[in-house]
Amino acid sequence: MKNQPPAPCKEGDRIELIQMASDDPCPIPAGTRGTVISVCFFQNSHQVTVDWDAPRSLSLVCPPDQFRILPPEREYTMDVKLFTSIRVKATSQEEAEGMIQNALDGAEANFGAWEASGDPILSTVSTDGTPDLIEIDGEAV
Repeated sequence: MKNQPPAPCKEGDRIELIQMASDDPCPIPAGTRGTVISVCFFQNSHQVTVDWDAPRSLSLVCPPDQFRILPPEREYTMDVKLFTSIRVKATSQEEAEGMIQNALDGAEANFGAWEASGDPILSTVSTDGTPDLIEIDGEAV
């Protein structure tokens, strides 16, 4: 295969669809992302099999379909200060503070899921010093 052009992508690449051929009766929408499963050259075009993030199973033919290769995803860990009010029943302020400290320090928290990927938003919780007392029996202090 002397005249075979270089493959437009490789297995494992993350891609974003720019445009499918206009003659496709049910094209995958532009902007849809997926992971390349395989690439093969057939009849003067590259056929790109993609595991789409959307529930679809349609390969790309290049040309005429167009996509871009996404940069690799990286995982970022950030220290974020969150403030919350926690109600606890105890016989003294010191007991309440101790209960909060014991329950939260090193605890795992789930804050839902990232909209784009559905991956969970997880956090390890810790306290930073003594909690600030703001109410006793529903009355502000």
